[in-house]
Amino acid sequence: LPSLSIWPGAYCRSYQGICFVCTLVTAVFVLESLHKAQDFSWARANPLPFLRWFFAKKELAVLGVPFCLNQFAFGCHSIWFFYVNRRYGWQPIQIGAFLSAAGLLSICVQGVGIKYIIPKRMSIARAVPMSLA
Repeated sequence: LPSLSIWPGAYCRSYQGICFVCTLVTAVFVLESLHKAQDFSWARANPLPFLRWFFAKKELAVLGVPFCLNQFAFGCHSIWFFYVNRRYGWQPIQIGAFLSAAGLLSICVQGVGIKYIIPKRMSIARAVPMSLA
């Protein structure tokens, strides 16, 4: 029952004097916190063996590569506000309107395109990697 430690944690966030309850519940219910930590090893920290294994599996690579590219693309949202403010002089109201329009278009694509249009034109095996791209 590791999820039981979430509720006291949320409670402790508001009331700092109850942190003992959170520690006690975590020690009792979250068994993985009681395991002895392994010593750090650079050989285990090397991501290259994992990447070799990952790309050896075609199914993972087909889904993983678009997902990673998507995650890199979302990094631009953290600086997009500053970029359009400096480059184009947009104010917060203009940026909010643009992001609202982009969100509404995303809702339309996800609600109509993915549900009705895409299944009629391609198989699920092609649609899933394309949706992650």
